[in-house]
Formats: sequence, C-alpha cells, structure tokens
Amino acid sequence: MYYEFKQLTTMEKTAREWMEYVQNETRKLREFPEVDQASVKKLSAIGILTINQLLMAGCMQEKREALAKKSGASLDAIAELFKLSDLSRLPELKKVRGRLFYEAGLDTLDSIAALEPEEVQKILQAYIDETGFDGSAPTFSEAQVAVTMARFLPERII
Repeated sequence: MYYEFKQLTTMEKTAREWMEYVQNETRKLREFPEVDQASVKKLSAIGILTINQLLMAGCMQEKREALAKKSGASLDAIAELFKLSDLSRLPELKKVRGRLFYEAGLDTLDSIAALEPEEVQKILQAYIDETGFDGSAPTFSEAQVAVTMARFLPERII
C-alpha cells in the first residue's frame, strides 16, 4: 500500500508478486475446485503438494511429462493444475475465480494480458450466463488489476 500511495508502480507490482509467492507457499493443490483429486494425491506422494512446488517442478513441458511418469498422475491433470497454479499468482484469482478464468478460456497470463479489462469482464460474464457457472465476474477494478499483473508477472509456462 505504501508503494501504491507513493505511486511507485514497479515497486508496488513487485511487492504484490512477492506477497502472492509467499501465500502460494502454503496453498495446496487439492484446494482447487473440480480438479482430479486422484492425480493430486499421486503428486502429493512424490512431494508436490503446494502451488509453488508445482510451479517450480513443472515449468516446462518436459518436466510436466516427467512428473506424470514419476507420479502416475495424468498429464492432462498436471497441465490443468499447473495453469490454475499459474493463474493463482494473480491477486483475487485463487479457487473459484481461478476456475472461472480457466473454464472461460483465459487459462494463461498471456491470454489475460492480451485483453483490456472490459474484454475480460465481458468474456467471463458471457461464460457465466451461458453455463450457469456458480461464481461472479470480476469488477472493473479487479479485472484491471488482473490484466495489469498478467502483463507484469514473468511467464511460468514454457
């Protein structure tokens, strides 16, 4: 908040990124709604329990394939968990909201960064209206933060 008040945009974004990283140290993969819990258990058995652990262990396609082979978890489930984990680095995109972005096709930071906040809102609201998804689209300011941070954060999916 200090950096925001002082209008030190780069420092504000860096502080937000660090706060998200620290919070994701304890967030468990099993907390994501509608994921393959059998694959989560298999990853857990090889020591991959948290969002940050998966982001570090699965940052490249080859590494995700190796995780699937080592754990016995489905490669598709690992890819989904990885994308949800990457999305959770954005403020306010944790469980349900992260699932909403993922289901609506905004499943990477690049796909969010390429849009304007109004477009993000429209896409998500249209998805909610079409599917009856049990969640709400972000407010304009929430969408604005998501787009801004998606443009700022380094890409994790390789």
